[in-house]
Amino acid sequence: MKLPLLSRLFEDVPDNPFYQPRLARWLPAVNATGNGLSAIFLTAGYLFIQRKKSDCASQNRPLDLAALDVCLCHRGHHLPSAPPDFSTAIGSSLLFRGLVLLRQIGENQPMSAVANVFIHASQFPEAVRRDLLESLRTRKVNHKFHYDSVRQTQKWLALHQACSPSRNDTDCQAVYERGFEAAAARVKAKRVHLIGLGCGGGQKDSRLLKLLRDSGKEVSYTPCDVSTAMVLTARRTVLTVVPEKNCFPLVCDLATADDLPEVLEKVGSARRADRTPRRGVPTNPARLVTFFGMIPNFEPQTILPRLASLIQAQDSLLFSANLAPGPDFAAGVRRILPQYDNPLTRDWLMTFLLDLGVEQTDGELRFVIEDDPAGNDLKRVAASFHFNRRRRVEIESEAFEFRRGESVRVFFSYRYTPGRVRQLLGKSGLAVQAEWITKSEEEGVFLCRRKQRRNCSKSSLGGASVPASRD
Repeated sequence: MKLPLLSRLFEDVPDNPFYQPRLARWLPAVNATGNGLSAIFLTAGYLFIQRKKSDCASQNRPLDLAALDVCLCHRGHHLPSAPPDFSTAIGSSLLFRGLVLLRQIGENQPMSAVANVFIHASQFPEAVRRDLLESLRTRKVNHKFHYDSVRQTQKWLALHQACSPSRNDTDCQAVYERGFEAAAARVKAKRVHLIGLGCGGGQKDSRLLKLLRDSGKEVSYTPCDVSTAMVLTARRTVLTVVPEKNCFPLVCDLATADDLPEVLEKVGSARRADRTPRRGVPTNPARLVTFFGMIPNFEPQTILPRLASLIQAQDSLLFSANLAPGPDFAAGVRRILPQYDNPLTRDWLMTFLLDLGVEQTDGELRFVIEDDPAGNDLKRVAASFHFNRRRRVEIESEAFEFRRGESVRVFFSYRYTPGRVRQLLGKSGLAVQAEWITKSEEEGVFLCRRKQRRNCSKSSLGGASVPASRD
C-alpha cells in the first residue's frame, strides 16, 4: 500500500500547525507495517469512534461513552500507535471513505473472503427460540441471551473493561501468565490443539497459543462459544499466531450440547484429514482445554460433569474461577457485590428486557446474595427484575403476562474459594494439579487433569502446591 492511499482518509483534516505535524509523524509508522488493509479499516474505525465519543461527551451519555472507550482500546491495540485525536476535524464521511478504500485495494490483499464455522444444533434457530420461550415461562433468563446483539456485546465489553480484574489488575494478568507458562511447559508433544470453551474475544487463548508456538509446537485452535460473533472475533484474534487452516470455530451451547465430546472429535478430524501420516509422529495432537470466566454463570452441578466428560486421560484443563476474598466466605461475597450492583451492569442486564418490550418504569432491578439452591455450600449474586405493574410480552404467537409483584431472574454469578473449586472439580473426576491466586483473592487459575489412582501432594508445574483449603 502506498502512503498517499492511507493519507486519503485524512483529506479534510485542516492544514494547520496542530494537525498536520502529528499526521506527518503518525502515517509513516502505520505505513511501515505493510498491512494496508488492516491499517485503513482500523484507522477509519478508530477515528470515526473518536468523533462519536466527542458527540457522546457533549450529550452527557456516559454509558455509550464507556462502550466507545472499549472499542477505541480494541482498535488501538491492533495499530502500531494510536492516531492523534482528530475527532473535531474529521468529516462524518470518514468511515464510508475507509470502506471505499478497502474495496479499492482489497483484491490485492492476502485475506480470506470466507470463514468456515461449525454450528452445533444447540444453536440452530429452533433451539434458540425454544430456549428463549423457556426462559420466559420459567422466569429464569438463560445467560446466553445477554450476548445476543451487538449492543449487548458492546455494553458487556464496557462493563468488563471497567470491572474485571483481568483488565485492571496487573497482578491478575501475571497470574494468568504463570498459568499459561505452566500449561505450555506441560505439553511435550510436537503438535497441540487448544480448545477454548467460552472463548470470548480470544485474547487469553491467543497469549497461550503464542507461548506454545514460540516453544516450537505446531498449534491448532477451536474457539467455542454460544455467539457466532464471538468465535469469529476469537478466530481473527489468533490468526497472527495460528494458520487459518488450523482454526476451527465452533458455535454451540455448552449447557445443552450433550454430544460435545463427539462433536469436538469431528472438528479435530477436519485437521487430521489433511495430514499425511508420518512414521513416529502421532496422528492426534495433544489437547489443551481452556475454560476462562465461564463457571460463575452456570449451575456447577450441571456444567462440571459436562466439562469433565470433555477431558480425556492425557488432556490438560486450564480453568479460572471468581473467588470470594478473605477468610470469611459470606463477608467476601458481600465485599464484591459492588462489582455487580452498579450502573454499567444494570444497563447491560436491562437491555434484554427492554428489547422484549419491557419498560424501565415497569419495575426495578434488585441484586441479592443467595445460597446455592443445590446446597453446594456456595453463594451467588443474583439479579431479578421485580414488576410493579402489569406487562405483556409477545414472542411470535406466544404471549407472556407479567403481573404486579412477579419477578424474573435475569442473572446470577457464583463465587468460590480455592478449596471449594478443588472439592467440586474432584466430585466430577478432575484433579487440580496447580493453582495461582491473585493477591486480592478475587480470581484464581487452576491447572487440572482427569483424576488418577495416585495423586501427588505437590505440583511440579511451576505453580503453587495445592494446600489445605482456607475455607
